[in-house]
Amino acid sequence: MKTKTKLLFSTFGFVLFLQASLAHDIIVHQQITINAASSALTYSSAYDDFLNTISSDCSAAQAVGLMKVGSGLEDNVDIDAGGKRPFNHFYDPLDNQYGKGLSDFGEFHFLFGQNSFTWASISNSPGYNVAFNQGTSNVWSWANARDYEWLGLTSANPTDRRANLGYMFRAAGQVMHLLEDTSQPQHVRNENHLDYINPSGLSPHLFNGDFPSPWHSHIEDYGQDHWRTLNYGDGSMLDWRGAGFTKLEDFWDRHLYNGSAAALKSAEASGGQQLGLAEWCNGNFLGERHSYAEYFRPGDIEYYPYPSRNSGSNYKQIESNPSSGIDTFTFENGTQGKGIYYKKISDGVQITHQSRVTYLAAKFPNVFGSAFSTINDPNVLKDYHDQFIPKAVKYSAGLIDYFFRGTLAVSVLSYTNSQYITLIRNTSGQDFNSGSFYIYQDDVSGTRTLVTNWSGTLSANSSMTVGIPDSISPTNKLLLFYRGTIVENGKTPDPVDASIAIAAQSFDPKKTWYSGFEGGNGGTPSAGNYFAGGWYVDAGSVDLVSAAGWEPYQGNYSLDLDGLGPGTISTNITTVSGQTYELSFYYSHNPDGITDGTPDPAAEILINDTHLATIDSDTLNDFEDMQWTRASFEFTATSSSTKLTFHSLASAQYGLTLDAIELDISP
Repeated sequence: MKTKTKLLFSTFGFVLFLQASLAHDIIVHQQITINAASSALTYSSAYDDFLNTISSDCSAAQAVGLMKVGSGLEDNVDIDAGGKRPFNHFYDPLDNQYGKGLSDFGEFHFLFGQNSFTWASISNSPGYNVAFNQGTSNVWSWANARDYEWLGLTSANPTDRRANLGYMFRAAGQVMHLLEDTSQPQHVRNENHLDYINPSGLSPHLFNGDFPSPWHSHIEDYGQDHWRTLNYGDGSMLDWRGAGFTKLEDFWDRHLYNGSAAALKSAEASGGQQLGLAEWCNGNFLGERHSYAEYFRPGDIEYYPYPSRNSGSNYKQIESNPSSGIDTFTFENGTQGKGIYYKKISDGVQITHQSRVTYLAAKFPNVFGSAFSTINDPNVLKDYHDQFIPKAVKYSAGLIDYFFRGTLAVSVLSYTNSQYITLIRNTSGQDFNSGSFYIYQDDVSGTRTLVTNWSGTLSANSSMTVGIPDSISPTNKLLLFYRGTIVENGKTPDPVDASIAIAAQSFDPKKTWYSGFEGGNGGTPSAGNYFAGGWYVDAGSVDLVSAAGWEPYQGNYSLDLDGLGPGTISTNITTVSGQTYELSFYYSHNPDGITDGTPDPAAEILINDTHLATIDSDTLNDFEDMQWTRASFEFTATSSSTKLTFHSLASAQYGLTLDAIELDISP
């Protein structure tokens, strides 16, 4: 959230200070969003599946760019709807209905907006109507993003689809911005609020939003000055499923922290309960004015029970031995100074520099007051950013994964009675309830039309079969969409996402099954282990090789059939008895075998443990050019499940390599 105009005016002798909105600077928001998108692309197979489904209309790079744009626009003067958006960027987990308002100086506090979760979640979410901000609404909420997503998937015209997918990713970026704001202490401790004020009767030239504010957030300033070198984390993504998150609100607030240190401690303990980001930040970090609990009285607008100076820091040690807290800091002009620091040692996150003791506190150690410690210190601000920026990235990446959590697998089993018999499987790990399924087709020009649709329910990991009329062209791209409720079995549906959640998958009208060894994360799987989406190592070991090792034919991984020695792998594929299929794949060999002088590697292919073919490779390849060769063989299925096996016939550790294995209905 950007810092805007500070306004001072007098009415009937009453002086009122209207303060600026404070949070991360726009450039910091955008960097958090970029890093979160990168983490999601690495760890979220659901997000990756969605990007593959829409690849003809929107690339992964465009998606990141659009989310970055959205995360910046949420702080700007709204160009289409929403009015003064920053009024709606606060969320206090101990007072999430703004019962005590937002503070400026003293005890003045005002209600000028929705809490950020309400603003982020509801379709066309209304703001508060105040004299200078009438008729506001948020057309970039989560619910609005779902509407854009649906139009981006189902519109007939490619231009319309691209526009709406752009709106969807922009809206996702703006929702991420609101979640990211909850990692900034001032935004979860209700400290400051007003923005872009131009009260009636005052000069529009003086109060037009361009008037620089003399009151800046030191947290915002630090991020703005150091955004290139901030710690954006290790690239990980929040495991929201493992943490027990079941709804959008959980990313903000799980209602576990109620002002007791127990929840803060649990969140940092191994196996403890993860908090919503607003809960975690509120209880672990100080604001600029809303500081230690001991500086205020319960009931004061500035009062928050944690962090506690007395129970959570080394205050007692500093009180008896001030020199034990001395550390060096650097002024803006580069000169060195020394300060006495409180260290956060308990009650949740541990922070080396929690606050710096001011001159008055050092001079008069028994006098209380927020002015006697400060977070306006480079060591403190660095330690704070090192904690809450990676957390914001991690939670935002998890939010992307949650948005795209609906996943489907589709395969065409057979062609029977003028219909393509299609197997649909729910791979989400959550149930599809009270929704509808739709199959669309794209012609060669990209025009999308509805083929068929039906209402239904599909439990997690369950399958259904449907018949698709053969009036479709075999060259057309087919797409399956689900729209409805996606919920973990036995859990209450997310009230924000109920009936509007979406799953999407594209498929080929002839393709029964495909494997590119993706999702295996490298390594050397050995006998008795499953890997890469259903493959099993029957004997020996194999190597999953990423693009960093050598060039795959497709995707990010390929397979060397020889790991520490010759390996044998198999998988079971759903088929229809009597249907003829074409098995195709690309093969080459480990380039290290050329320089090592080992014999040309070979492999046997078996169907239901019966020999189908033998292949070998003698190409002169290298790591940058693997010289992949396509092979294909036909067979007729004899049951509803067919076992496919590849058995290495090589004699060393440099085996035949495989990628892009596909099973199609034979023409």
